[in-house]
Amino acid sequence: RRAHAQPVGMKAAWIDLVYAPSVQRFERARMKDEGLAPSLRGASHAVAVVFALLGTAFLLSRTRTHAQIAAILVFGAAQTSNFLASALFHRVKWRTPGAKLIAKRVDHAMIFVTIAGGFTPLLALVPASSGGHLALVFMWLVALVGIAKSVFWPNPPMWLNAGFYIVYGWM
Repeated sequence: RRAHAQPVGMKAAWIDLVYAPSVQRFERARMKDEGLAPSLRGASHAVAVVFALLGTAFLLSRTRTHAQIAAILVFGAAQTSNFLASALFHRVKWRTPGAKLIAKRVDHAMIFVTIAGGFTPLLALVPASSGGHLALVFMWLVALVGIAKSVFWPNPPMWLNAGFYIVYGWM
């Protein structure tokens, strides 16, 4: 805890409410600068790779048709590859800035694959007459645009990146 003088007549809880947000921001910045937050993210995503593989195997054990199998394989591959790319980007000590930049671009591009892969089982198994297949093609086309953005324009303004992810995820 941060040591500070307590004003006369005021409770410590009030001081904690005022100072806690700035202390938390400082701690988050310190963790980021020291590499702890990205390292923990990479470790949790490495564990998530295992769970994605196990989840895919579980879902495959419940499928009955070839279409279901294909949809679950796409879903599982998208989730697994996203977590794998993130784990590698955040955990590997890259030897050159160029290698780290490539890993970052792949990591960010995989978000689009994950979104499209997440919609794949739902949209692939909806009858074509209901528009599911057309919507699926559209989702993957937008994913390709997002992948191209991540590869060829890796550092757009943060608001543009966040907006693109949110709008795409809500389609």
